[in-house]
Amino acid sequence: MKRLFLVLIFLSVCIFAGEESGSAVTGKWYTVEDKSIVEIKKVNDKFIGNIIWLKEPMDEKDSAKAKLDDKNPDEKLRGRAILGLEFLKDFKYDDKSSKWIDGVIYNPEDGKTYYCYMVIEKDGRLLVRGSIDAWGWVGKTQYWTRSLTTKK
Repeated sequence: MKRLFLVLIFLSVCIFAGEESGSAVTGKWYTVEDKSIVEIKKVNDKFIGNIIWLKEPMDEKDSAKAKLDDKNPDEKLRGRAILGLEFLKDFKYDDKSSKWIDGVIYNPEDGKTYYCYMVIEKDGRLLVRGSIDAWGWVGKTQYWTRSLTTKK
């Protein structure tokens, strides 16, 4: 009976630890040069991210209009605002590598979608690697920092 109890406790700790590490990416993150804040959350079994704050939310040519997703290859989506945009999609946590993998990142600055993975570095920064190939050979890496408050 004692053994069964110990096994159950061990399994509970393992399950909780895996969930905790997978959820570590959730929260608000400043992107490069503090251009925006992204909120990452878990929806069902995947992780997604939305832009919740922009340093420059208004259109450069018309300051009365919000910045739009005007470079999107889908003409129907070019009228949507960048603020609130879901641009990180379909990430799942991989226990073996301690990475969030198999996701994509959409770049509203060029209208392209890239393969992407994320990993939290030892210093607490979030490494975000977007690439044109699924293996991450050709791409770009950014480091995001955790936001403790949302800017207004």
